[in-house]
Amino acid sequence: MIIPKSFDWHLLLGDETAIPAIARRLEELAPTTQAIVLIKIADPSHQIALAAQCQAHIQWVLDKNNDALPAILQALQLPEGEGYAWAAGEHSDIQVWRDILVNQLGIDKQRIRASNYWRK
Repeated sequence: MIIPKSFDWHLLLGDETAIPAIARRLEELAPTTQAIVLIKIADPSHQIALAAQCQAHIQWVLDKNNDALPAILQALQLPEGEGYAWAAGEHSDIQVWRDILVNQLGIDKQRIRASNYWRK
């Protein structure tokens, strides 16, 4: 699926399996685009340097109990303008994240692409 690049901001969510896709996306977005990135990791040593063409705010989230990233996501203040959310990771995480995106952050379902990369 081709994700449109014409939005003012992009919210990118993922676990460690999504890092390559997030890295690619950060390199593709225009310099004027804002990217908010939340990456769930099991260990701080799993952080890597990510290059970005866009204005990127990257947060590595140590989330061993599956509650840290949802809490950060619920408290997130989205930027002004039109946005798009992309998420990839474990099936149960994606269900929780998608619910927060739609029901708490108010993002239109048509502006969300969430993929279950794997299942426990």
